Amino acid sequence: MSVKPLHVNLANENYVDSNWSNNGFIKMEEIRRMGKLCDITISVDDHKFTAHRIVLASSIPYFNAMFLNEMIESRQEVITINSVDHNAMEQFINYSYNGIITITNENVQSLLIAANFFHLKNIKTACCEFIKKRLTIQDVLPIRTFADQLMCHDLILCCNRFANKNFNKIVHTQPFLDLTAAELNEMLQRDDLNVESEEQIYEAIIEWVKYDEAKRKEQLPEILEHCRLPLITPVYLFEKIKNEDLIKNNMVSRDLLDEACFYHLLPEKRSQLKAFKLKPRFCNDCKLDIFIFAVSYLTLNFL
Repeated sequence: MSVKPLHVNLANENYVDSNWSNNGFIKMEEIRRMGKLCDITISVDDHKFTAHRIVLASSIPYFNAMFLNEMIESRQEVITINSVDHNAMEQFINYSYNGIITITNENVQSLLIAANFFHLKNIKTACCEFIKKRLTIQDVLPIRTFADQLMCHDLILCCNRFANKNFNKIVHTQPFLDLTAAELNEMLQRDDLNVESEEQIYEAIIEWVKYDEAKRKEQLPEILEHCRLPLITPVYLFEKIKNEDLIKNNMVSRDLLDEACFYHLLPEKRSQLKAFKLKPRFCNDCKLDIFIFAVSYLTLNFL
């Protein structure tokens, strides 16, 4: 029976199945779990994962570049990846089908490494946000180093702010004592370290040097330059620092101390000081905390 077209004077319409993409990927994931129609195997640490090239290429930039740019791996049936933890690899293959990544305290670092490797910026950002909410006094410095290695700039800034704000607690942790001289110098140059006085900076430096004195005492002068000695009280300079053996036994450190003393003894010569930065430190985040506390106090007591 032939069907005649209706003569209706209306424009064409498209029917759109709003669940098309979801249903399609759900079905593909079911097919993969049955081991059907898979055309690629990913090998990681003696663990093997089967998948479909088209799905991996459509959801993970690393595989898109691999399969579509005529790389050797694009023609191989088994691909070995050594830069990713096997548990993370399983999550990312599942993610390519269902769009879900489960982040935990135990797996966030391996997921972040994998996200960086696979060029998945959204997951990299999600991992960094997860870490930001859970920074502690003990782990902020190692995480800062880890973030630097993976070029996670927002996480680096967050770690710096946390460390600045909690400097007086962090200096008593093992990660602080384990800092390299370069890492310590970078920290001590910051204007927004939360300290009550520059004496606390000096004491942190001495504690760091004495932790491995044989190797670190020669590095004292370059680090001491980042302690703003002229801002320390004369009494502390003459009674404490001048009697420290590490200072007395190092000519360059003695010269730095003498220049700080001249700052107090010869005010007219202060403009000639070259060794030190003389700007007092001030933690902007602490200022914000004080403001929030004041607003909360006023709200509770006057409303």
